[in-house]
Formats: sequence, structure tokens, C-alpha cells
Amino acid sequence: MSHNKFDKLSLDVERIKQSVLSGNKRSVSRFIVPKLALVVHAVIFKTKRSKEFIYSFCFTKWFVDFQAFWYGILDGRPIDMFDFHFLRQQYRTRFQDVGHTNEMDSEDFLEAWNTDENIYLLFGSVWKYAKTAYLNFLPTFFHLPKKGKVLEYGCGIAPYTTGALKYFPRRGNTYEIADIPQINFLYAIYQLGGEKDVSYRFLGPHNNLVEEKGYSAIICQTVLEHISNPLEVVKSFHRGLQDGGVLVFDYIKGDGDGLDSMMSVHQREETLRFIQEHFQLVRGQIDPDRSVSMCVVKKKALT
Repeated sequence: MSHNKFDKLSLDVERIKQSVLSGNKRSVSRFIVPKLALVVHAVIFKTKRSKEFIYSFCFTKWFVDFQAFWYGILDGRPIDMFDFHFLRQQYRTRFQDVGHTNEMDSEDFLEAWNTDENIYLLFGSVWKYAKTAYLNFLPTFFHLPKKGKVLEYGCGIAPYTTGALKYFPRRGNTYEIADIPQINFLYAIYQLGGEKDVSYRFLGPHNNLVEEKGYSAIICQTVLEHISNPLEVVKSFHRGLQDGGVLVFDYIKGDGDGLDSMMSVHQREETLRFIQEHFQLVRGQIDPDRSVSMCVVKKKALT
């Protein structure tokens, strides 16, 4: 890497992609007794004491995983956990100015997601899910059928798939993770590439529809506000799901700034209306006038 400075890492996504795809494949660190680990972590998370355990170095696996990627793939200089938080704040201040120039241009779309400042996305996501021990998936997980084909769309670091494999490795599902080539998705491939039940697929900025069929569930977290064609994407979800298949989604009510899409703002009401007409609400609330928190909807059977 040409500019490997401590707090000014050069984010050469194409080089990182080739390094990840040609390197050793890793697997999720599983617990010896997953259900016991689930209970312990859930209690810690519920009592809001997770930060205490992390800051006291009781939970460090998340950082060991990050270090392996930082050293082995990003060619970063040695850091400890205190450096991690220093850098997270440094990159956060620079990330505030990241945004699209022309989101309808594919090159501009990818460039906006792959500037050096976007390294904050990795720091932010790793820390977010370290604090919650990847338990964010749990409230909606039991709505997913067992032994099904699950797609985590626009997955970033793939928190849903990672959490499911950590805590429910014997549920019998196969997982596909999909996103544009950007730093968080490359981290997900690096972490999950050795899993026999996980496959991955790169999406294009606008060539991003679900073409396959037969999914039992599709997960779409913090995605719809970022894409320029949410209505067509959701329609492709509907085509790709089995009858009775589950869609887990949210949809922030934004104003199209930063890495959010102005086209998504314009299509939001119509997209939510399509979901209401073609899916049955199982969990959550869909209100076009507000940000939609995590919802579970089930595809209606064709009549």
C-alpha cells in the first residue's frame, strides 16, 4: 500500500478485494455452548454493561479479528484497543463530508463509498456490533424458517449472518451475503469466507436486483435509504421470495444527504406502499411519515 500512515490509511478497494479473495478463508468463532453464550451475552446487553466488559478487556475477540484484517489485509501499522478508539474518532470527523456528486452515475456512486474517509464505516460497524455481541439479529430471527435459504442484502459487515452462525450454528440455514465492493463487505467476506454454508455476491451500484428465486428470507438492514432504486429492489425481493417467505427490513426517513440517496427519498412512499400491499405485517409498524424501524413482513401467497 502506497500511503500506509497510522491515521491516514489509503483505501485501495480493488487491491483489498484481490487480497481478500486470494487469501486464507476464515470462519466465525463459535461458542462451545452457543445457547449458554447467548444467555450470558443477552443478560450483559440487557443490563447495559457490555461496555464495562469490553473496556476491562474481558471481551477482546472482536478486536483480535479487527487486528487480523488491519494488519493482514489493510497493511496497517500496529494498534492496540486504545488506538482503535482514537482512530475511530479521527476517521469519524473526516467521514462527515463524504457524499455523492451524482448518484445516478455508477462510477461516482462507487467512488463516494470508497474514498479514504470511508474507513470510518469499518471502525463504526465493528464497534457497534462488538458492543452488542452481534445480538441485534435476535428480535427478528425466530420469524425466519429453519433450513432455509437466507439472503442478507446490502449486508455491510454481515451482522445478521454472523450473529446467526455464532449463536444458532445448527439451525440448518444457508446464507448468501451481497453488497457493492466496499470496505465493510470485504471485511465480511474475509470473516465468513471459510464458512461452507455462506456464499457471497457483489452487487453493482444500479445492477442490484435479486435475480434468483427460492429464498425463504431476505434481510435488508439500513439499505433502502442508500440505493437509488428501492422500489425495483423491493419488487425483486418479492419475486425472489417463496410464498410465505420473510422480509426483514427498515427504512430511515432521511433527506438524501451524505451517502443517502435522493432518489430513495422520492420513492420511499411508493416503496412502502408496495410492501404493505404485497406482504403481511408480522412485526413492527410501517408509517410512511416516520422512519421505519426493523419490521418483519411475510410474502402473501398468490391467489
